[in-house]
Amino acid sequence: MSSKKNMQKINGYWYYSVRAFMPDGSKPMVYGKNRLDCERKVQIKYDNFYKDIPEENPLDEMLLKDEIAEWLEFIKVTCTEKTLDEYTWISNKYLLPYIGEIKMVDVTTAFAIKLANKVKQTSSAKMAQRVNKRLYSILNWHVERERGLQVNPISKIVSKDLSREIARDEEFDTEPVISLVSVQKFLDYFIDSPLLFVFSFMALCGMRIAEAVAVTWEDIDFQENEIYVHQQITDKGKLVKTKTKASTRFVPLPSSINPLLLKIRKETGFVTLNSKGTPIRPNNLRYQHFHTARQHLEKQYPDFDIKTPHQFRKFFISFHLDNGTNLEVVRQWAGHTDSTITQNIYAKPIKETRNKNKDLMSEVMVGNQPNIPHLSIESNNRFGKYSSRPKVVAINR
Repeated sequence: MSSKKNMQKINGYWYYSVRAFMPDGSKPMVYGKNRLDCERKVQIKYDNFYKDIPEENPLDEMLLKDEIAEWLEFIKVTCTEKTLDEYTWISNKYLLPYIGEIKMVDVTTAFAIKLANKVKQTSSAKMAQRVNKRLYSILNWHVERERGLQVNPISKIVSKDLSREIARDEEFDTEPVISLVSVQKFLDYFIDSPLLFVFSFMALCGMRIAEAVAVTWEDIDFQENEIYVHQQITDKGKLVKTKTKASTRFVPLPSSINPLLLKIRKETGFVTLNSKGTPIRPNNLRYQHFHTARQHLEKQYPDFDIKTPHQFRKFFISFHLDNGTNLEVVRQWAGHTDSTITQNIYAKPIKETRNKNKDLMSEVMVGNQPNIPHLSIESNNRFGKYSSRPKVVAINR
């Protein structure tokens, strides 16, 4: 009986694998149906080392889709359930429908570029980058385990080109974040619903959707007006720790929803429950409630600009920074490890505040002191080097 460690599953069949010691010192992997078959092939490979004779190889007809399935099976024991669900979703949503019956030997950089273009047609450049990154890691796994290909056939230039495209799109992305009016209309839609609180946690406290549904009554400090964020609920309903160490944090509780929470306050349990009395899952909240409300409000208000639940988080960060809250404080409230994430990715001018200081420099010409709040450099450091310039002093004429 062959040892399990010398067996590899290829195209749905198990193959015995050994290394062949060649005259030049190389040790290529050889596959066979059993140990004796492997020894026979090793001898043939050694005898034909200086001859240009093609050898029998079960990997010649390997399909990329089969290798993706083998990779997913392999990583089950090495990654978390949430990560496995994400990789499986990317494979089923974008990889398998687009790759067809292509063989491993036919995978090239040109193929990766065509795949990225197909993904961009139905999604975005960011999603194309995620798909390309996953395909690249699958091929690396294939090469490292010596399952056929000697090197990864996809060039890193594909990922670099996608990164440049994403950066270019973000550079020219001057559209504001969701407006204050849209947030108010959305929360008003749930004013008589228990779901008002979970959406308030997202829009007014900056929580992620998985964190907002996991808030319990024990986490809320009504005296200090703050909420302790330390857990989240996955789409499968599993209670897990927060995304990162920095995500475990205290966030401010707005005084506007404090009295509403006190009316239904309980000693223990989750704040947001479904009709069965169990914690609501993020995917159910997203598709059954958020999108239903969004579609209704879009028909009622043509200028309604909320598309995804994650925009609430961007609104929370941008609104605080636009109104002078210190960048480091906002970073802590948002649960980011680095303030550059808060500043460069999330912070964008809100529609109602983007033109607040539009005519600020005219006060310099007339000799008046600019009427701006006194902010630290950190709190006003949203637009790079220009925010740290010294205060302009009016010239005495």
